This record gives sequence, C-alpha cells and structure tokens, in this order.
Amino acid sequence: MASIEGLCEDGWAGNIVSGELLIPSVRGRETFVVEIYVPESWESYNNAVTVIVNDMTIGSYQVKAGFNKIRFTVDTESMKGKILPFKIIPEDVYVPSFFDPMSEDKRKLSFVLVGVGFVK
Repeated sequence: MASIEGLCEDGWAGNIVSGELLIPSVRGRETFVVEIYVPESWESYNNAVTVIVNDMTIGSYQVKAGFNKIRFTVDTESMKGKILPFKIIPEDVYVPSFFDPMSEDKRKLSFVLVGVGFVK
C-alpha cells in the first residue's frame, strides 16, 4: 500500500477514502477485499459503498453495523504490477450522535476502514 487519504487518525472515514495500491503480477483475476467496521451499537446504520480502481467501478456493497468483509473479483490482466489509484465512496455520512446521543463527536463519518487490498 503506497498511501491512504480521507481517514481520521482513529481510522474513521468521511466522504471518500482514496489511495494507491500495487496490483499483483501473478494471475489475471484477483480478489480485492475491503474490510469495514461500524459499531454494533449503531443498530439502525444502513449505508452503501462504491469501490473504484483506476477510475473503473468494480462494485457496490451494502454496509451494516458490525464487521463487513467485502470481496470483489477484479480482472487485473492489463494492470499487473502497476500502482493504481483506488477510491471507496460511501453513500452517506453521519454524525455519531445520530446513533449515540451521548456522543460529543461532531465529525461526519461513514465507517472505520480496517483493511483494503488484494488477497490470494
């Protein structure tokens, strides 16, 4: 992973997460994984994220409270061994007090990014 932008120091994402990643040079189809966490106490949380690699939308996924492991199969044949940009774009952002009235956090947040990248 070369870099990730759009995350707070505590891992929370706002309107967009972007960065760069190295495309594996082994096969032509790879599994791209995005791991997202939303506190279980945010029971009514319902959101969606769109994942874009190299300006190509590779998929969208519904996100719920708890741990979400999102998998996409990507044809990497033409991108092997390159470092390419990616984006994770949430449909909505929320102020934490919407779910937790005791929260004093005024940031507009969408999820905690746990991990992102290609897996075997």
